[in-house]
Amino acid sequence: MAEKVKFGLSNVYVALRKDTGDAITYEKPVAVPGAINASITRNSDQNILYADNKAYFVANKKSSQEIELEVADIARDILIGYLGYIKSSNGSLLETDATVTPHFALMFQIETDEKSRKIRYYNCTAVEADEEYSTSEETIDPTTSTMNVTSTGETIGDYNVFREIAQTGDKNYDDFFTTVALPAAAELNGLSMDNPTKAVI
Repeated sequence: MAEKVKFGLSNVYVALRKDTGDAITYEKPVAVPGAINASITRNSDQNILYADNKAYFVANKKSSQEIELEVADIARDILIGYLGYIKSSNGSLLETDATVTPHFALMFQIETDEKSRKIRYYNCTAVEADEEYSTSEETIDPTTSTMNVTSTGETIGDYNVFREIAQTGDKNYDDFFTTVALPAAAELNGLSMDNPTKAVI
């Protein structure tokens, strides 16, 4: 039976990206606790050629995908390892004007009425969103934190792969959050919309 609805957000992970010039690899994923919300925006362009009083040719181009990730709080190791903070000699954190921050993979899990899905975004960078604090009143209203993440994808074979989705029963489902393995170029080369035998983009 096909899934009808999606819900939930949990198990957020990040994994540092390493580019040696000869190969691209990702380090062991690190958990990001306190997942609240993830909002996805796809940046794309559509070019339409009109002829014979109709849309004669349509070309779609995706350039990046943006993930607005809201969490209860951003852990110190994530601030240091992924958002350009520096730990001082006395243990405090220093926010810097670092213009180049590490690239990484972003992963999380959602549920459906049938099967769980694990999602991974490749070649991401992140910045913190604006913050706002207010005084405590009669009830406690927690302040959350947001990271604005941009995925530009990995060039693999004939495609730029932005994300990979595994669901319960897929061969890589159980290990999805323990290792990050890029799809093999052989899986993508030569594929077309007329023969979409894989579903990783």
